[in-house]
Amino acid sequence: MKQTWDKLWTELTKFHEKIDDLFAVIPQSNELYKKKLACKRSWDKVKQYINEVDSYITPIESITVVIPDAFNNDKFIEKWQFFKDYLEEQHQIKLKSRREIVMLKQLIKDSDKDVEKAIELIDYNIWSGWKVIWPIIKTNNKNKKNEKSDADFDGN
Repeated sequence: MKQTWDKLWTELTKFHEKIDDLFAVIPQSNELYKKKLACKRSWDKVKQYINEVDSYITPIESITVVIPDAFNNDKFIEKWQFFKDYLEEQHQIKLKSRREIVMLKQLIKDSDKDVEKAIELIDYNIWSGWKVIWPIIKTNNKNKKNEKSDADFDGN
């Protein structure tokens, strides 16, 4: 499929060059100028669609996501998968390998390399409805009344 796709792209490029050559030898007029612009716009759309299709034909290969040893336990791995499932279900985001690696690195940094704190951050950010994992910012609010906590709720 990839070879056929590359041949198609090569032939389309040659065709475009021949059209340009043809326009170069034809005497210019207002009508021809308008036709030439219309052809250029059409060619730009063709290139745009080819580039979109090309991303499916020649996708970027993912790289292996390695969870650091300190976080490589069933509890964290299960929570991390829960977060990835949440992203897909709630926000239609399927994590690709490179973004997952960067998100894990940032989570580990924001949790001070503490697995329990990392799990708390994941839960907090899901609860907040966010698409990314933000550190918890604690504020001192003297006007808090009827404070309720869902920390002990296990939705699994």
